[in-house]
Amino acid sequence: MAQFQSELPLDLIEQFNKLNQSSDKIMGDMTRAGAQVVLDKIKVKCPDVLKNKVKLSVTYRTPSDGGINTKVYFSGY
Repeated sequence: MAQFQSELPLDLIEQFNKLNQSSDKIMGDMTRAGAQVVLDKIKVKCPDVLKNKVKLSVTYRTPSDGGINTKVYFSGY
């Protein structure tokens, strides 16, 4: 049976390491941007009284599965 071994170039390995180290920030920015789109669409459709009560939560990591989330929520009554 044939075998093949190969090594990645060091610069490519360094790029993968940088991506891995900054993946939490990248994913957090992505979820925040997606939540901002939803927030903008909700504000267009909701009455003027509620527009300043719709907000974004802080981007956080869920303890159960480690997911990165940003919520859109209504504050107040």
